Amino acid sequence: MNFYKEKKMNLINFNINNYVLIQIFPLGWEILEKEYGSDYIKYCVKSYAVDIEGETWYRLQLWQVMNMFGQYIGNGLDIPIGTNIKFDING
Repeated sequence: MNFYKEKKMNLINFNINNYVLIQIFPLGWEILEKEYGSDYIKYCVKSYAVDIEGETWYRLQLWQVMNMFGQYIGNGLDIPIGTNIKFDING
């Protein structure tokens, strides 16, 4: 079965160096504090805050999000970030 042909997927190329916007939950802030510290949070995460329709999102490169939170995401685990992410397809 060729899943691509059967489902007619709409695909785009997205480089892991491109930016995504995520929402960070309390568990995510705890992880960041423990793993990276307050200076990293201040200069490398919070300084990239974006307000979208009254909600705070953080604009980070996809590889950075995977590196920071990948090991903490899995079935049955509390999640550190929102499950919806926004892709900045302009880079």
